[in-house]
Amino acid sequence: TMNTQQWNVILQSPCPLYTFFRYWTIKESVVKAIGKGLQIPLKQIKVRSGLAEYGIEKWFLTKLYIDEKYPCTLATSSPNVNIKLNFIDFYKIQKLERSEVKP
Repeated sequence: TMNTQQWNVILQSPCPLYTFFRYWTIKESVVKAIGKGLQIPLKQIKVRSGLAEYGIEKWFLTKLYIDEKYPCTLATSSPNVNIKLNFIDFYKIQKLERSEVKP
């Protein structure tokens, strides 16, 4: 899944697990953007400073901040994307639905 350089970065990181998932979400976003899924050899996706490359294709990477513990990345063909995230608390919705049900 990772090339030698990426494994070196992961293993030297102060938080290797987070760094591994950071790379993983980048690669996942790229294969989804391309539309070929895991037919693409993940080791061949090069990652550098906000950009991912696969062959001659370049993908611009945007970090999505959904939670400090969970890395998330969006790969786009455009360098300038305007993203708005809306958060839904499903636990609150579930509690509301349960409180509305009367036995």
